[in-house]
Amino acid sequence: MPAGVEEEEEEGEEGEEGEEGEEGEEGEEGEEGEEGEEGEEGEKGEEEEVEEWEEEEVEEWEEGEGGEEQGKVEEYE
Repeated sequence: MPAGVEEEEEEGEEGEEGEEGEEGEEGEEGEEGEEGEEGEEGEKGEEEEVEEWEEEEVEEWEEGEGGEEQGKVEEYE
C-alpha cells in the first residue's frame, strides 16, 4: 500500500427499511333500513252524504213546498 494513504474504513451496511404496516380494512357500511309502508287512506262513508241529502229534502217537504218534494223523499228513503 502506498505511504500516506489511509485505509478507508468500510462503511457499514445500511439497515434494511422496515416493511410498511398493512392498512386496516375499511368497515362495511351498514344496510339502510327499509322504509315503512304508507297506511291506506280510509274510505269516506257514503251513508253520511245520503243522510244529509235526505234531511234537506225532508225539511223542504215539512215546510210544505208541494207534492214534488214528497215524491223525491219517498224515492230515496
